[in-house]
Amino acid sequence: MRATRFACAIAVMCVALSAAYSAQQARDTRAEVALQAAIKIETIDGDLMAAIGAFKSVVAAYRGNRAVAAQALVRMGQCYEKLGVAQTQEARKTYEQVLRDYGDQAAETAAARARLAALLEARPAGLTARKVTSVAYGENGLLSPGGNYMAFTDWDSGDLAIRELGADAKRRLTNKGSWTQSWDYTTYSAPSRDGSVVAYDWNTAQNVAELRVVGRDGSKPRVLYRSTEPAWIHPYEFNPEGTHVLAIFTEQRTSVSQIVLVSVKDGSVRTLKSLGPKLSPIERMSFSPDGKYVAFDYRSRADSPQHDIFLLSADGTREAALVEHPAHEVLLGWTPDGTRILFSSDRTGATDAWLLAVANGKPQGSPELVKKDLGRVSPMGFDRSGSYYYAVDFGPFEVYVATVDLTTGKVVTAPSAVPQRFEGSNVAPDWFPDGKSLFYVSRRGPIGPGFNIPTVRSMATGEERDLFPKLTFLNQTRLSPEGQSVVAVCRDQAERRGICRIDLRTGDSAMLIDTTSAPRFFPVQHPDGKHLLFMVPASANGGVAAVRMRDLETGEERDVARGGSMFGLSADGQQVACFVTGGAANGMVLNVVPLAGGEPRELFRLQNSNSGPSWTPDGRHVLVAAPDGPTPGVWVIPFDGGKPVRIDLGMKGINAPRLHPDGRQLAFWVVDENAKSEIWALENFLPKPAAASGAKVK
Repeated sequence: MRATRFACAIAVMCVALSAAYSAQQARDTRAEVALQAAIKIETIDGDLMAAIGAFKSVVAAYRGNRAVAAQALVRMGQCYEKLGVAQTQEARKTYEQVLRDYGDQAAETAAARARLAALLEARPAGLTARKVTSVAYGENGLLSPGGNYMAFTDWDSGDLAIRELGADAKRRLTNKGSWTQSWDYTTYSAPSRDGSVVAYDWNTAQNVAELRVVGRDGSKPRVLYRSTEPAWIHPYEFNPEGTHVLAIFTEQRTSVSQIVLVSVKDGSVRTLKSLGPKLSPIERMSFSPDGKYVAFDYRSRADSPQHDIFLLSADGTREAALVEHPAHEVLLGWTPDGTRILFSSDRTGATDAWLLAVANGKPQGSPELVKKDLGRVSPMGFDRSGSYYYAVDFGPFEVYVATVDLTTGKVVTAPSAVPQRFEGSNVAPDWFPDGKSLFYVSRRGPIGPGFNIPTVRSMATGEERDLFPKLTFLNQTRLSPEGQSVVAVCRDQAERRGICRIDLRTGDSAMLIDTTSAPRFFPVQHPDGKHLLFMVPASANGGVAAVRMRDLETGEERDVARGGSMFGLSADGQQVACFVTGGAANGMVLNVVPLAGGEPRELFRLQNSNSGPSWTPDGRHVLVAAPDGPTPGVWVIPFDGGKPVRIDLGMKGINAPRLHPDGRQLAFWVVDENAKSEIWALENFLPKPAAASGAKVK
């Protein structure tokens, strides 16, 4: 009886399955019929809008038939394309839906991907990219809204300067004197909307930061705000009325940053938003032309350095996301009519320029591609006609290797650039103890400061290996004596500033010292692996800079050389060579101090050096770079007090010489004084204003 029941159950199941199969076949048939009917409307009737409606109905009714639904979406995207440029955005959205929801349909996803690529290659009619002029590297800044001049830092002195577009001559608006006379300088500047004044930060040798304004006519600067403790001040622009400066204030001690408005009339400060402990969190920030909103890009995710773009009401009470994407987005600016923002994104793999419509503080639709391969640029801003200006920087930094004779100072083999990738962006070379590999840092990235990538290069094969530690910033790297790690000034994903150790095998990083409230620079690991040396700035050490050593196990610290700044540790870990300032007339004094304690001994004097001294592997000489002046090159200074020898490498701007274990190959990096920045204008890419219909609005 049980077997009979089982057989009956199987029979009933088979009937049910057969019925279900027949029903599915019927649905599939209906789906195919509906698809073909929609295709007929598209191809035979030629009614594209009706066809789009039919394809939408197919997708809605037969979503379970993935093959038919995907085909319908591809055909729908093609209909949008046939309707012209106005429907390009809808075509893109449709193809993106295929890739997002129907990735298992190989033919359709391939077709959607191909059409997306073709749409991204399209250029708006009339778009041009015009080279405006070339300037010295770094002498590009924000454009005055009138489009007639740009403000920037003149790094020859640290003064604020301006240059009329197309002009060769620059004009300083401040006059602090040379670097030997004063270490005061400006970093950031922003012209007013009418171009009559420029706001800028001013940083003094006493670590005082100020926000100032100065007239374009060169009238006396006026201090709007002075920090009460060490801080960074970054002015971005004036509000449309010209009554306030939009800026970021960052406390050095806590790294807490705030978006603020500073009154031009009385210097009063109003905070719009606190960004928390984030160092330099925003690359670009701008008022909408009507003054109602502030757009800015911001690192919104703690586990990623990528930025999204946000909108903040001018009173600071409301905030909303404009562009959220896993890629790196950077605000370029508002269009002059205030209806769109221009931004850069690396979502396609390259850094492209995109436009997004904005109305009433909200994004309208999806971004539209403006220009592919915009590149690594510095944003400058729109002029009133709608042309967008930007600078293309040709990096001045490069790593070189030359063969030299230390005894005679003769150059046996002329310097040659080492890296073959990311040319003009490489610094800080260091030889591995076995001499088979060279470490250096490659400065890469899209708009902004970019990312410093630790790189290891095999000198035998030329193979290069990049490391990507989970850090948001690193600088001032130095290879450890055993060659298995690097120490560096860093910032981790928790936004702590400090000194990190990076494992060169795994790329893993570990925070050795948290310096968020107590800055430390130029770290060097002692050969015993238990101690770390670094420079403490005067501002954090009672007004006197010092070379200090820290026991990594106990945390105990002691000053090795008070008054010392940039330094180098001998290979045996027993001697420290460091620079102290000898006054404007005496330049820089190179002293040697025993690490165990003792009086400093003067080895050498030179007018200027941009990097710390280094020791030869045998400990017999100290190498010092003289980057400029009448005798540029590398000085070889005997530790025993013999006569120094200068190696003339035929180059200026030399930094951080490092000698190979063979005693002959010299690695160093150079700042090319002839490097250029090209100023370009992106023109004729904004939509034309809609023609007035003549109808009266009631």
